[in-house]
Amino acid sequence: MKPKTIARLKVIVRPRMIAALLAAATILAPTALHAHSAMMLPVGQVQAGEDAMRRGQWSEAASDFRRAIDMNYHDAGAHSKLGSVYLHTGETARAAEEFKAALRLHPHLSSAENGLHQTFASEGDHDGYLTLFRDEIQKDRGNADAHTSLAEELLDHN
Repeated sequence: MKPKTIARLKVIVRPRMIAALLAAATILAPTALHAHSAMMLPVGQVQAGEDAMRRGQWSEAASDFRRAIDMNYHDAGAHSKLGSVYLHTGETARAAEEFKAALRLHPHLSSAENGLHQTFASEGDHDGYLTLFRDEIQKDRGNADAHTSLAEELLDHN
């Protein structure tokens, strides 16, 4: 391979070197990659799902997000967006599973938390809704949002 001169410095670019650098970046900065894991996917796949949602093409959007998840199961955003599609189409059980998967991957992803709350509310599953808040409090006793939501829900139904 012929070296390239960059600012009077000879550099040989090799495919293995790029892969090693990407692997090192993943190890050294895992939080940044998990916080916006869509960067790890071909952006076009997630974008296609979002575009289909805007056009109201829910079946196409679901297919796009499922493909994105197949490409990178750890993309919490894709799980949450697929959950939103399922929620919109009335598939609340499937929506809840996707929102839960997103929260396992990214515990404080607000779109997944809100979506999961909506699934319980749309099904009228008051006990399931209360259990959700109680579970959040068990995981993090300092979670003020969960305490407040639980208190509000208990007051509203008494």
